[in-house]
Amino acid sequence: MIIMKTQSEFLEEVGVDMEALEEMLRHDAIDDVFFEFGSRQDLKLSARPSEHGVYEISDADENYSLSFLLPFDKNGALAGPGRITFEDRLSVIESRVLDMEVSHEIWTQVKEEIQEALPDLSGESTSDASLCLADHRFWVLKQAGETASPTGSPSTC
Repeated sequence: MIIMKTQSEFLEEVGVDMEALEEMLRHDAIDDVFFEFGSRQDLKLSARPSEHGVYEISDADENYSLSFLLPFDKNGALAGPGRITFEDRLSVIESRVLDMEVSHEIWTQVKEEIQEALPDLSGESTSDASLCLADHRFWVLKQAGETASPTGSPSTC
């Protein structure tokens, strides 16, 4: 019998909650944020139609994902504010949007990595995903070929 962790158990295991992650993003270098928080750091295509790609720092298990995503356009320029999202495979549990000043500061720390990665960006596949992906519900819709937005406004989740 598989016992699913609760949201609290997942966050306790990750060791960071939404508020602490937001504070780290506001005050620490992005490499330090990854060192303290994430188990994954990646540059990839975005599942959202309004974004070309995202810089991601995340931690996940089979059912939950806590992530920071910073969107960029096809030229690697910042394409909107960064977002912190705690989600399961179907919905957003909690989400926060960083202000543009903080988002721009983070972008300046990763813009060279983004430029180098642009030609080789790839997306995610949910077909064999053992972990809950950042923006999981958007990936499911994208791979199903749907253009409808999942529950919740993309700008707030």
